[in-house]
Amino acid sequence: MVQFFWEKEITKLEHLLGGKEKPGVYEYQFLSKAESYKKIFRSIPWILWIAICNSVSMNACHKDSDIDLFIITKRNRIWTTRVIITLILSLLWERKNEKKHRDKFCLSFFITEDFLDLSSLALEKDIYLAYWIENLIPLIEKENMFQKFKDANIWYQIEGKERKAQKRKEEIIPRKSHIFSSCYEYIFQKIFLKKTKKSFQKLWKPFWIIIEENILKFHNKDKRKEIQEKIYGK
Repeated sequence: MVQFFWEKEITKLEHLLGGKEKPGVYEYQFLSKAESYKKIFRSIPWILWIAICNSVSMNACHKDSDIDLFIITKRNRIWTTRVIITLILSLLWERKNEKKHRDKFCLSFFITEDFLDLSSLALEKDIYLAYWIENLIPLIEKENMFQKFKDANIWYQIEGKERKAQKRKEEIIPRKSHIFSSCYEYIFQKIFLKKTKKSFQKLWKPFWIIIEENILKFHNKDKRKEIQEKIYGK
C-alpha cells in the first residue's frame, strides 16, 4: 500500500528536526570529510552502496553531530562488511563510540542487495522513513545500486514538494570472486552474532534494533513514533 505525504506535513517534520533550507557550515564540513574516505570505502569489495543519512543528509546537524552511514552489501556478505569497515575506522580513530562522537562515522544500518525494499520496516504513516529515504546522499555506488534502491522503494509518495536532486556518480565495477569470502562470512557471523544478540536482549528488544540475515540496524533510538504523534496526534 502506498503511503502519501503532503508538503505541509513535510514542512512540519523539517521544523521538528531543526532542518535548514540549505546545508550549513557543519553539513559541508562533514560531507567533505566523508568524501575524503571514499577511496577507503570503495576498496572494500562487498560494499555496493554507501549513503550519508540522518542529520547530515537532512541539513539538521550541529557541531557535535556524527556522520551516519547507510550501507548496502552483496548478498551473504553483511557480517564480513560490517567487521571490516568497523575495524578500518576503529584503527583510524574515526568510528563513533561513547567517548568520541563529533564528526565520527556511525555504522548503525546495513542491508544486503536482497533487502532493498524498506517498506516492511515502515510504520503506518511513516513520514520520517519516507523523508529519510528521500534525503539519502550517495557517497559511493557500484552496479547501479542507487537506481535499484530507488526503484525498490516506491511505496511512498511525497506530494506538492520539490524533491532534492542529489549528486551521484556511478561506478561500473565488475564483481570479483573472493575465494575465502564465504568462509569469512560464516566465521564473523558465528563470532559476532551471539554477542550482538546478547546486547540486544539487555535492551529489552526495542523495535528499532533489527538483527536478521539481510539487515543489521542498531540505531540507539528510533524517534519515528514520537514524530508521528507530534505530526498526526496519538
